[in-house]
Amino acid sequence: MLGVEQWAEIRRLHFVGGLSIREIARRSGRGRKTIRRALRSSQPARGQAAVPAQTDYRPGELCRFDLWEPSSEIPVGRGQTRRG
Repeated sequence: MLGVEQWAEIRRLHFVGGLSIREIARRSGRGRKTIRRALRSSQPARGQAAVPAQTDYRPGELCRFDLWEPSSEIPVGRGQTRRG
């Protein structure tokens, strides 16, 4: 089965580049039937377009940060200090 990139390249070579089915088959190493099928289809084969996204994450897997509180006062400007 053709991947999306291969399908798009075959269509580009034929419709934009003007190459024959025989020449595309020679360059790509694919059969002429496969090339004809790719040219006839308006969309790539299903299951090749997207990779399923991961939706289950463990706690802390995506982002991790630590909360802390400084023990001393922090200068905030104009001679003032605050505890964090």
